[in-house]
Amino acid sequence: MLRSLSLCLAASLLVACTGGPETESSSQAVDSSAVVTSSSQVTISSAPISSAPIESSSSVAVSSSSASSQATVFVGNAIDGAKAYVDETCAGCHAKNDDGSFGVSKSGILYKFIVGQFDSPGYLAGNYEDSEAGLARYIHEVMPYNSEGDCEDQCAADIAAYLWQFSGLDIEEASLTCETDDPVYYGQRSLKVLTSFEYENSVRALFKAPIDDALLAVDGDSNVANMPNHSKVTVAYARMETYHQNASKIADWAAANQNAWPFSCADTQSAQCANSFVNDFAYLAFRRPLTAQERERYSQMITSSDSGLRWAFHSVLMSPQFLYRSELGVQVGIAKNDPNFLTGGDNGANSGAGSAEGYSFGAGAVTVNGADFATKGDGVALDGFGYNMYTNGTSSQQFNFPDPALVSITVKANDMDMMWPLMEVSVGQTMVAAEMVESYDQVTYKYLVTGVNGNQNLSIAFNNDGGREPYGTPGNDIDLHIGDVTVGAAVMADDSDPIVVEQGDPLLLADENAYVLDPFEYASALAYIYTGAGPDRELLDAAGNGDLNDSSKLSVQIDRMLDSALGREQVGRFAGVWLRTDRVTSKQRDAAVLTDQVKASMAQEVRELYSHFFYGNDPFSGFYKGDVAMLDQTLSDYYGVPGGGAQHMQFAPVDTSTSDERGGVLTTGAFMVVNAHDDRTSPIHRAVHVRQDMLCHNIPLPTAGALQQERDAAVARAQEREAEGDLSTWEFYNIQTNYLPGTDDPTTDACESCHAEIINPLAMMEDYDNMGRFRTTQKGLGPTGVEGVAIKTTGTLYGVTGVSNDELAGQRLPLSGGAKGLSKVLAGLDGVNSCLIEKSFRFSTATSINVDSQVSGENPLTVEQQDHFVCVAENLRSEMDANDGSPRAMLKALGMSDVIRFRK
Repeated sequence: MLRSLSLCLAASLLVACTGGPETESSSQAVDSSAVVTSSSQVTISSAPISSAPIESSSSVAVSSSSASSQATVFVGNAIDGAKAYVDETCAGCHAKNDDGSFGVSKSGILYKFIVGQFDSPGYLAGNYEDSEAGLARYIHEVMPYNSEGDCEDQCAADIAAYLWQFSGLDIEEASLTCETDDPVYYGQRSLKVLTSFEYENSVRALFKAPIDDALLAVDGDSNVANMPNHSKVTVAYARMETYHQNASKIADWAAANQNAWPFSCADTQSAQCANSFVNDFAYLAFRRPLTAQERERYSQMITSSDSGLRWAFHSVLMSPQFLYRSELGVQVGIAKNDPNFLTGGDNGANSGAGSAEGYSFGAGAVTVNGADFATKGDGVALDGFGYNMYTNGTSSQQFNFPDPALVSITVKANDMDMMWPLMEVSVGQTMVAAEMVESYDQVTYKYLVTGVNGNQNLSIAFNNDGGREPYGTPGNDIDLHIGDVTVGAAVMADDSDPIVVEQGDPLLLADENAYVLDPFEYASALAYIYTGAGPDRELLDAAGNGDLNDSSKLSVQIDRMLDSALGREQVGRFAGVWLRTDRVTSKQRDAAVLTDQVKASMAQEVRELYSHFFYGNDPFSGFYKGDVAMLDQTLSDYYGVPGGGAQHMQFAPVDTSTSDERGGVLTTGAFMVVNAHDDRTSPIHRAVHVRQDMLCHNIPLPTAGALQQERDAAVARAQEREAEGDLSTWEFYNIQTNYLPGTDDPTTDACESCHAEIINPLAMMEDYDNMGRFRTTQKGLGPTGVEGVAIKTTGTLYGVTGVSNDELAGQRLPLSGGAKGLSKVLAGLDGVNSCLIEKSFRFSTATSINVDSQVSGENPLTVEQQDHFVCVAENLRSEMDANDGSPRAMLKALGMSDVIRFRK
């Protein structure tokens, strides 16, 4: 089973610190909605705990005063405790979960606990009883981690009172191994805007001719766990303005370059041209067939004026159907009764909402005008229509939702230079649709909403406002006008026979209340996993023919995508993003040596090396083992290793099995340069990123401000040694983070817990400088540094096979041979394969396959999904093992697994 290892050895207790996975903030607000105003009495004393039964308000050990044995009574206040839980950094590691538990992992620094069912080794070893008083004593004596004593007495009593409100809850915990007998595994539903890479790829794939980079600006991405993740990104004005400028420039270019069109038009205002545009361009951009209403709209646009085709290009590139990826699906119970579902039928889906085609309102539908919504964004009432929401905001109204429900929204809009409001429609906390409202006249959108019952807020928002004088007029101001909104029971008007599902299709076994992607959503999800772009015509046609429900035909389509030019680029890009080595191109060193050409080659080297093992016959372990390097002429010259390709960016495999210098990902210039400072190496960064990126170990960030005086003193000591001229980079950082020179005394208690065994012993890759060049010695640090200073090339790898800190004892692998020696050890570890699965899953789905690796910014997994993902991980690992360690077999199995097609 796949399980990441959280790695502060001393942190197997119930710990509270401000750390979290690198570059991710662990700080979360505490949910105090259940806080009560009653207080509880807690007695703190220095007496040992009694063996007699103790009431929740009775005395318990520990006192801040050793001079007196008299107990002091502290009355815990839950409201104050909720605030203190944040202020004392408890929430940094143990944020409250929706189910009433706290934290995320049953091991390490982010320890997960259930109040009243404490099972951490430290809590049990200290004989702290499962009571409010026992919890207060524990906090008083042990917390916060590495800052014990910062929350004593009243603080401990208040936090215990806050936490104890969540005791007695029946909280279901996920299994650590695949034990579920559920016939179908479910991924997460999502509606998300394209990442910058997906957007650029998707635009370029629509045209036959290359698009100049100047026509296609891209905005930065939101990243979670160092990978692009737009699950929670909304489209604000700046991003929408970028889309608008791109669409305008590309539409002008396309109108003037007919050879770039994927369709032909003898007369650009003819019905034939309109049909060709819809069938051969908009079909690919929308990633599904257009509805009759959409076809008519584009036909009128194109045939009505000589600039109609230009505006059609612009409109498609600005449409939510192009800008968003819908993976919400259709409720299984409804899909089974739709005779056209498996072939997409007359797909009428708006972005994310189910198709409303064939549905009408049942009895009891309720209509509320936008002017009468309970909550309205800034704006004014419009006589005879509704409400003008004239700036960024949200208007919402509570409706009683039946299941399934039909939702009808009538709107119109103003634009600024043909940039229209992007309307986002949400039910409860889930966005169900996005529409670019491109009409001065009223237009009505209908959606089928499933899986919702009872009173829920329906929210209508837009966030891309812009305007100028005279405000409120067409062409000068982006406004959204909300008219009548109706919610009622959805009644299927078509009495067609139910769908015929092939025997063995998981649709037959799926939960009726779960969701299944329609064939075009499924094709789109697969295309973005394997190519980073929208589906091509062959894949869309296969979806429309029902071929993606046939596992053998699906297998052929996945192989075709993987072997395409876009597929190969996506495979290489994964490696560059996963290992962060693409960042080498932005690093500034000696520009005369580390030139832009060298940096470009270094970034591509990692991509080529991973692709070599992805597409070849050798197992993935070779990516680390070091018997092969992928070099072009630029890197052959820079590294001094002959045998690379004949020119810049022409890569060829080089046998490095007998070399001590190159081979394997750890010895690549990009890894060494990225994980280094501008003026010296960074042995700490290199060690941490081996742990985090290659073994999926969670290492928390240093505690902010902890023991700052001790840390400042440690830096001063390192700087004193630097003045002697023979200080190595490794020793410089070891003095600051680990042990004092020549002693067993830790530099600082705050640093030693992680650095003593987890980080510093692995900081042995000093045989490469900050420019990525091999070396056997270094120049001493400081202005008087001397040449020939010894470097660190030996170390110890602790805790490489355990899945919890309890299993770490005695697991020490001695290391030698610098980076390449470590590479060979990594190649033999089981954890590198499991970590590859974790990273591949996150890159493909924007969520973690392992609950222990979840971070702030991700949608939390349900307990059912946690159980299912354990099974998915085991299945992917089995597929990889059965194919001689093939990452391609693993990734292909992911696309064919239930979690891509079925959602909850």
